Amino acid sequence: MFLAGRFFSGMSAWGFLIATPVFLAELAPPDLRGFYTGLVGVHIGLGYLLAACTGRGFATTAGNLNWRGPLGVYLVFPGIMILITLLSPESPRWLLINGKAEKARNIVFKMHTVKGNDEFAQAEFIEMEKQIAIDRTLETSWLSMFTKPSYRKRTLICGFYCFCGQSTAVLVINNYGPTFYSSLGYGTLETIDFQVGWVSLAAPFCLLGAILLDRVGRRILLLIGIGGCCICLSLEAAASASFTAHPHNLGFSKFGVAALYMFNVCYNLGVDVGGNVFYAEVFPNHIRDKGVAITNAVLALSDLVYLEVTPTAFANIGWRFFLVFICISAVGFVILFFILPETKGIPLEEMGKLFGDEHETNIYYLDNPLQITASGHEGKGIDEGAEEKHSGDIEKGDRALHTE
Repeated sequence: MFLAGRFFSGMSAWGFLIATPVFLAELAPPDLRGFYTGLVGVHIGLGYLLAACTGRGFATTAGNLNWRGPLGVYLVFPGIMILITLLSPESPRWLLINGKAEKARNIVFKMHTVKGNDEFAQAEFIEMEKQIAIDRTLETSWLSMFTKPSYRKRTLICGFYCFCGQSTAVLVINNYGPTFYSSLGYGTLETIDFQVGWVSLAAPFCLLGAILLDRVGRRILLLIGIGGCCICLSLEAAASASFTAHPHNLGFSKFGVAALYMFNVCYNLGVDVGGNVFYAEVFPNHIRDKGVAITNAVLALSDLVYLEVTPTAFANIGWRFFLVFICISAVGFVILFFILPETKGIPLEEMGKLFGDEHETNIYYLDNPLQITASGHEGKGIDEGAEEKHSGDIEKGDRALHTE
């Protein structure tokens, strides 16, 4: 019964990881998309913290309460999520794809009107509507994710970054953290306390990452995440090796704990929050769900392999197991440096120009910029004389919107 329950909870958790970033990316305005979609990482971090604190709280209880108690606490939150879902608006892009234009328009105007001025919402909705009309004519099969060059490029970049992110050993450290702290000479309750402290870093540094994404861009934070984790893991390996050789030197054990904590700072600042945003925004509207699903499948398969081999590997080769992750993340960082594009502030409808999809992307070339965006800053919109690039043809003045 316990395994059956775990099956359903795992299935729902992965469904959450796929649906939520897609939903938020499609609901948020372009210049705030990093922040709102990045909140997924913040709340996942809060969930991990709650789980760690609950486990610590019930660690000294006797009998069935030791494991029934945490499960009882966890039951509260799916109920809250159901209520939130019932009160949430639908994705306007999903509504447009399914022929519900008026509902989509109402949501865009309600959520993206700025201080009573709906010019940005008008411009954005027209661009959405035109792009969806193009999307309906495009290939949507799973096979096209690997056979069509522009889709394959997105899939490979996202899948490779996700693989590199998990190859930092983040879930290995998360799941087997107490084992690592124990190998540094700490007792049972100390290892649990260290784990609670380690997990508590996730939410604040994911929040910092979400705030920075729309300011400094995705690319730099994504690279800082992988590179920083690689450096911290190297320091951890050195501390573990030194403590193994000198088990009475507590300085090495403290340094090892500090390295693991800094590792989590780097991971949450870049990989966790930045990855969720990047995966959800680079794929076109009509295949976004498939792209994010494939990326999360890579994540799940990577973790499955790493988590299964960790107990055996650590028991036989100890700290040297970290060298596997150090090598993969170091090589991955170099490759990602050359292939990661910057997606900051680009509307979802115009993302295709980064991947060679100009002929399938509805892009407006403006004579005059729209003076207001979703956050009140200067940005682009649709003006009279706009030119629409669609299937290689330029059509001037088509459904242009006067915004002055």
